[in-house]
Amino acid sequence: FAPSREDAPMTANLAPAASPQSSAPLYQQVAGHYRQAISVGTLAPGDRMPSVRSLM
Repeated sequence: FAPSREDAPMTANLAPAASPQSSAPLYQQVAGHYRQAISVGTLAPGDRMPSVRSLM
């Protein structure tokens, strides 16, 4: 039995912290957060992402 990607636990603390004071739109803040997480290795291929509903 090989675990599937759906069985993998979600990586902890992936919810981005958006800044209402930022001049950047929310979608750019979220994209930047995940881009940074990928570049530093916090988010790896196959890691689960939080759902849109859980981010709201």
